[in-house]
Amino acid sequence: MLNSLKLLGPVCLAISVSSSPAFAELPADTKCIPGETVLLSAGDYESIIAPDDGEAILTMKGADGSQVMLTEAQFAALPQYAIATENEHLDGMNCYEGPLGRDIMTLMNATSADTINLTAINDYWVEMPMSLILDYDVVFARSVNGQALSLRDKGPIWVMIPQADNSELRDPFYGTYMVWQLNRVDVN
Repeated sequence: MLNSLKLLGPVCLAISVSSSPAFAELPADTKCIPGETVLLSAGDYESIIAPDDGEAILTMKGADGSQVMLTEAQFAALPQYAIATENEHLDGMNCYEGPLGRDIMTLMNATSADTINLTAINDYWVEMPMSLILDYDVVFARSVNGQALSLRDKGPIWVMIPQADNSELRDPFYGTYMVWQLNRVDVN
């Protein structure tokens, strides 16, 4: 598809750009494939349940009062995925990597009837229907475009809703569920 012509001296240079804006906007070395949820690693269950003296990056409390604390190593041992999506907080299409929300919720035996509270380091919180996590590939991202999220860049965990692939999720209301600096999940 010919998108533009630019006259450079006596030669006319044609510039072709992919007809898919997602491909044009993602970094060339991305692990994402627009329109797909890409499995990056299958995870290591033994590492998730193994004792770890590291500092917890995510604390989860079940509806039954049980508590699970995940360190960086345990979080990384969960199955890891990549999704390409857009949101109102970063320009263009970006690749978000981390475990799926439903994989995290299985650690808490959460059901579709549950809601969850997502809480950030600054105590911002929102109640999310569990059905959103079960029906869509919501990623609890630890990196964006291959770069680990720091506290300054919405880390340690940023809940990412796959808006680009699901037009029904593009309503600004769903943006309230994209909690950054997530450090606590409570199952209701």
